[in-house]
Formats: sequence, C-alpha cells, structure tokens
Amino acid sequence: MSGQLRPVAEARSRANALYAEALLLPEGLAGDQQQALGLFRQIVALDPSFTDAQIKLANILLQSGQLDQALSQLQTAAASHPGSIPVEVALGYTQRLRGQNDEALRLCTRALTLDSSQSLAMRVLLEIAGDQDDLAGGVIHIEDILKAGGANAPASAWLNLAQLY
Repeated sequence: MSGQLRPVAEARSRANALYAEALLLPEGLAGDQQQALGLFRQIVALDPSFTDAQIKLANILLQSGQLDQALSQLQTAAASHPGSIPVEVALGYTQRLRGQNDEALRLCTRALTLDSSQSLAMRVLLEIAGDQDDLAGGVIHIEDILKAGGANAPASAWLNLAQLY
C-alpha cells in the first residue's frame, strides 16, 4: 500500500472537505452565497452521489431565482438517486416555486407518505391548500397521511404539523 487513496476515494474526500468549508460560510451575504454556489458546484462535480450537496446547491439556485437550473440539478439528483426522499421533497418545493402545484402536491404527498418527518413537504402541502382557500383541507390531508402511517408517525411529525399550522 502506498498510503494514497484511489482516485474515486480521493475525489470523495476532497468533496467532503469542500462541503465542510461551504457549511462554515456565513449565510446571507451575496459574496458568501456566490462562494457557496461555487463550492457546491465543485462538490457535485467531484462526487455526483453526494445528495446533501446536490440539495444545497439547488437551494442556493432557488434563493437566487434560478428555478430552472435548480430543477435541472434536482432532476439529475433524482435520476442518480431514485427513491431519495429528500431529493423528492426538494423537487416538490421547486415545482411549487415554479407554479407547478399539481406536481408539487404529488411529490410532497408521496414523500410525506414514505417519511413523516419531512416538514418541508408538509409546508408545501399547506401552502398549496392555502392558495386554494382550503387550509383546513390541507391539514386534514396531512393528518390522514400521518394516521395511515400508524405507529410509524412519530410525535415529532405531529409537532411539525402543529408548528406549521
């Protein structure tokens, strides 16, 4: 053994180091946001399987109004990680911002059915219900999803719903 990592392991190691650096940047400053955007792009290029980095990259793109680029990034993430609930929720949120409420509703309902801890999915569902002047119906829809989970829906899911409502 030469003590060196294989190229793939080296790339992942470098991606993890850049991820730590990006997380340490202060939030809110435009320059820092551009620096974070650059770091997350590097991370995703080094390690395309780094789901958290892909979602953070998409979130920065959403914050800067680049909805189509965020959607493209998340669709790429979904293709490489089918069944990833965090990616599905991020896609639902992005579709909501793009005005595609039917798709957002579908994605977030599915994600919440699979993982009751997804408070962002709840938020999207409540926002859509609010747009339709049926906030109570949105709460009932989420309650039905949580009840269908039976014992799988922890108390924290109910607390998340209460906080959002």
